Amino acid sequence: MVLKKFFKRLEEVLEIRNLSPIPTKADVVIGLGFGLSLDGFKLSPQGKIIAMKAFKIAKERNLPLIFSGGYYLRPGLTESRLMSEFVNANSAVLEENSWRTYGNADEIIPIMKQNSWKRALIICQQWHARRVRATFGRRWHAKGIQFWIMKANCPYGNNSHPQLGNFWKWAIFDGLAWANTKLRGFC
Repeated sequence: MVLKKFFKRLEEVLEIRNLSPIPTKADVVIGLGFGLSLDGFKLSPQGKIIAMKAFKIAKERNLPLIFSGGYYLRPGLTESRLMSEFVNANSAVLEENSWRTYGNADEIIPIMKQNSWKRALIICQQWHARRVRATFGRRWHAKGIQFWIMKANCPYGNNSHPQLGNFWKWAIFDGLAWANTKLRGFC
């Protein structure tokens, strides 16, 4: 019992905080894809939570919504398309070309420019937030786009991905992914 409490507290300490106040003047809400079910026909449980949170905030604030994520296991069933269908967001803009965090950042830039949007509220999985902040910061800084990160606190497990089985698997997986992204100069 003591060990379980220790690891839960350690997880809370290591998790990135929502450092910025949530903006009142965002131009758009962006939901970042976070995987599919193992069969490729549905969103992962984490993707569903991100989609619901992004949709809810966009609706409450009367803001446009972008779902970003081109990863797929079945042709035509991308993360962004399944997120939009899951919450019935027919008017959401879909970015379906990116497979990685740096791709999300790069592929959203033309959508932002086309619509004259300069401020974005990005919704992502809690452990993805650190990499999202670093990557989008590097890739959007020179473009003059402001952004804020809001975490969608998602559960681990649910048999969606082996690396999401528990906190430690995810921490190692995402730590290695962040290091790879940093070393390759994407963030």
